[in-house]
Amino acid sequence: MLSPRCAGKAVGSRACSGQVRTQHAERGLLLGGDAQAAKGKLIEVGDPLSWWQAALSDFAATALPLRSEHVAEIWNLPAIHQDPFDRALIAQATAEGLRFVTTDAAIGQYAGERLRVVR
Repeated sequence: MLSPRCAGKAVGSRACSGQVRTQHAERGLLLGGDAQAAKGKLIEVGDPLSWWQAALSDFAATALPLRSEHVAEIWNLPAIHQDPFDRALIAQATAEGLRFVTTDAAIGQYAGERLRVVR
């Protein structure tokens, strides 16, 4: 579970750089992959189901499942960003007409008529 000072902060945000991280999967499920762990951008979430339910509740959010329209939209994206997870999020936001909030400058390059990126 995130510490109170990190509640509402993005995974890997500078504001939470002191958040406990782990290098070993046996200490708990990590949000992301080994490459991100090496960069120090992951947080330990413990039980993923409990973490996800609490996160949705804390933000009064609803999960947006990855649907076929989103997958199709991935193929329409220019090859600006190489992270497949980020590309899936960009495609979801584009297909759903959502604003994409990020600190990633590369994602900002996708902004246009169909996608508004807020940095």
